[in-house]
Order: sequence, then structure tokens, then C-alpha cells
Amino acid sequence: MDKQKKIENEESVEPEVQEEKKIKLSIRNLKKYFKESGQLAVDNVSFDVYDGEFLSILGHSGCGKTTILRMIVGLLDVSEGTILKDGKDITFEKVSKRKMGMVFQNYALFENMTVIENVEYALKIHKETREKARDVATQLLSKMHLTKFANKKPVDLSGGQQQRVAIARTLALKPDVILFDEPMSALDVSTRHELCEEIKRIQKVFKTTMIYITHDQEEAFLLSDRIMVMDTAKISQIGTPEEIMKNPANKFVKEFVCDNLKSKIKNLEKIVEMTNDEKD
Repeated sequence: MDKQKKIENEESVEPEVQEEKKIKLSIRNLKKYFKESGQLAVDNVSFDVYDGEFLSILGHSGCGKTTILRMIVGLLDVSEGTILKDGKDITFEKVSKRKMGMVFQNYALFENMTVIENVEYALKIHKETREKARDVATQLLSKMHLTKFANKKPVDLSGGQQQRVAIARTLALKPDVILFDEPMSALDVSTRHELCEEIKRIQKVFKTTMIYITHDQEEAFLLSDRIMVMDTAKISQIGTPEEIMKNPANKFVKEFVCDNLKSKIKNLEKIVEMTNDEKD
């Protein structure tokens, strides 16, 4: 009797339904021609970005990754193709209407303003957020661990601290999507590692969709849910870090991503061995 009940209970258990991921951005057949040079910088690129996802676009210099970023945010006109956000066509929408934020390589902070004035600046120029600008900026500085630097000028901060101020300023307007254009290229190695951890922490706290441009394989693997590897003007592969390492799509991905990372790991192992030998 007990055995029969057990079978009935097992049969009545419904299979777990996996929640379908919501698509935040949908890029379709995107192309960019530069008429002056005759260059096709982006050639028929299509991909989706999920809500709350951290997607890195990884590629060498001149492959088209920054051009894609600038078309998504609206700083560059699209030659062909479509950009959808939450299902709405924003291909020709003004930058101010896209509800996106961008963190630049050079931080783009106002040198004559303090940290808190930099963060509240965008809020102050909008009527609807002007009154609460100081409160919002103060809260953001607290979440970004920057409170003690509130009244300092950018020149008094380290490169890593300036980049965190730039991120806080971007977060102030509550964008749906934040785009990073190689934000760590000017930083030293230890600061880059610290900022990597900080950016991941920020994403978890704010649950914001992030697209990150980099030529650094290690950065992409440390930060990303998925990585889009680009060769000249085209996507070579898009997948999780594990998928790319286990199954590189072609020779370029294998050499540029997998072999490069394996080489770095071997070099680190040699350094660890040398350090251990010195201790002995």
C-alpha cells in the first residue's frame, strides 16, 4: 500500500518550469559604414542582451566593438539595421530618450566640481529631479563607498576612485542599461582587479543591465555572464565564459581568447613556483 502511495506521489510531482529570460535589448542586422574612409566598421551584427545581464564585447582594437556601443546609446547614426529596447524600436531615438548611461574611458568628470557636485549634476539640470539631487547623490556615494571623498575635486582622487565617481554619476539618473567603453584601460593592474569586483558588486546591488567593451580577456571572464567575441566587424562567438573555453567557435576565438588565457595562467603558475622556491 505504502509503495503504491509513493508511486502516485512521484507521478503527481510537476516538472519545474524554467523562467524565460526577458530580452532587454535586441540588435538586428546592424551595419555601420564610414563614408569618409569607405570602411565597413560593423557588418550585419545581430544579438540579444537579457534584462539584468552583464555582457562583455571582447575584441582587438578596431574590430567594431566601440562603434556598436555608440550606435546602441545613440552617439552614432546607424547605417542599416534595428535596435529594439524592451520591444520598442529606438534606432533613431534621441540619446536623452533612451534611458541609458555611458561610462567613458577618460571618466569625463568636471574638474572644477567636487565629487558630490559631479554626481548630482545631471539630476540638477532636470526639473523633475532637481529638488532631490543632493539626497540622491549622497545615497549613491554611500553605496559606492565614496562618502569621505564627497567634497574633494577629481584631481585629488586616484584613477580607480575617479572611475567609481563616473559610475555613480551614471547611476544617478537610474538608467535601464549602462554601457562601459574600456573603463579600465588607463588603470594599473591592482586597481583594475579592485574595480572589477566593485563593478560586479554594483550590478548585483542595482540589478542593471550592463554592456562592457574590452580588449582584455581576463576582464571579460571575471565580469561577464556572457561574452561576445568580435573579429573585424563581425561576431565570432557569443556564449558564457565556460562555453567559449570548452568550445571555441573558430581558430580566431581559440587563439585570441582561449590560448591567450591559458598562456596567462601558465605564466602565473611559474611565478607562484618561483615564489615557493624562494621560500624553501
